[in-house]
Amino acid sequence: MGNYSDIQDRLSSLVDSLSSGPATLNAALCRETISVVVSADAAAGTAKNVVLFKAPAACRIVAARYIPNAAVTAHADNFAVLDLNKEDGAAGGLASLDSYSTDSDVNGTIAARVGFAWAMVITDTLAVNELAVLEITKAGTGVALPEGLVQLTVEYA
Repeated sequence: MGNYSDIQDRLSSLVDSLSSGPATLNAALCRETISVVVSADAAAGTAKNVVLFKAPAACRIVAARYIPNAAVTAHADNFAVLDLNKEDGAAGGLASLDSYSTDSDVNGTIAARVGFAWAMVITDTLAVNELAVLEITKAGTGVALPEGLVQLTVEYA
C-alpha cells in the first residue's frame, strides 16, 4: 500500500501542473521515480556494476541521486568513483552520463542520508531497452561504501 504523504505530494504536483498549462501537466503525468537499494561495497576490490533501470520506452533521466545510509569519507589517494552510465542493453560498452568521486580533490565526502545529485542534462536519454547502470570503481585501497539508495526520475517522451 502506498504512503499517504507520497500520494498527497503527487496529487499536489498534478494540481500545480493543471494551473501551469497542458505541457507541464503532460510532463508530470509522464514521469516516474525509480528507487534501487545498492548493497554495501568493501573498500578495495574490483569494479561493481549495478543495473538500476531498463527503459521500457524512450525516456530522459531528469534527476538522479545517491543516498548512503552512513557517511562516506573523502581521501586524496584512496577513494571511490560512482559513475552513472547508460548501456545499450546488448552487453555493449558503458557511456558515462555523470560521475561523482570521493577523492578529496574532486567532490569529497558524501553525507549520510543526504547524499548527492548527479548533474543531468537534456541529452541524458535512454532508448527503449537501454539500461541505466551504476558503476563503482576504487582507487588506491579505496573507501567502503555503505548500503544506499539510488533514485532516478525519468520522463517519457
